Amino acid sequence: MRGRDFLSGTGSKKQTVVLVAAAQLYAAADRRLARLASAAERDVGRRHVCTRTTMRLRAVVATTLALVGLTACAGPVIYSTYQSMAGSGGGTRSGAHAGVDFGDLVGGPVLAAADGLVVSIVDRPTYYDRDTCGRGVLLSHSEFARYAVYCHLSQVSVTIGQRLKRGDIIGAVGTTGFAERWASRLPPHVHMELCADWCPSGHADGNLRGTEDPLAITVGCFDPKKSYPNDRLVLTYPTRCSD
Repeated sequence: MRGRDFLSGTGSKKQTVVLVAAAQLYAAADRRLARLASAAERDVGRRHVCTRTTMRLRAVVATTLALVGLTACAGPVIYSTYQSMAGSGGGTRSGAHAGVDFGDLVGGPVLAAADGLVVSIVDRPTYYDRDTCGRGVLLSHSEFARYAVYCHLSQVSVTIGQRLKRGDIIGAVGTTGFAERWASRLPPHVHMELCADWCPSGHADGNLRGTEDPLAITVGCFDPKKSYPNDRLVLTYPTRCSD
């Protein structure tokens, strides 16, 4: 099962009304951003001020969508998919996205997407620490020659050498690293990458070397009552959700 975006799913009438209203605000911000970009040469200074305001609006609305989506939508909240050029808070990336951005509220649990061994922990939470990942955890899935990295966490709940089972809590959703620099514009999220090589801090936009699409082998939300294949690597979503 592939991830569904934050406008999918069903819920109560009240939840649906709130979700639609938030989506309309988000679309309006998109249209405003497009108009500002087209006017760049006419009034550069004003464009920068208004773009900051617009991006903050998008971040607030996206967080609202995450809050409503946790109860109104099936599947996870996904802001930016693998190879996407769209940023999680709006705007355009400098290059193709090397992972998937899953949204939740700050402090929401980040779950191990498969059984694995904690082999690296990054703890450079601010952008000025020169690590775009911020707080992050790298899991090794050695039997399948793959790694999974989880970035932008507000806190880490595991230690190096710890063996995790699918669904174990790794840490909490946040806005550390690159996301900290743009915290007023980006909604809280966890950036997850699937790598064939060692990738403790993930990859910058545009650098897809050794990366793969995690959603291509994702089978749904974690369910402790389900059994999962052990003859191949399959993932479950790293944030709370329900199928």
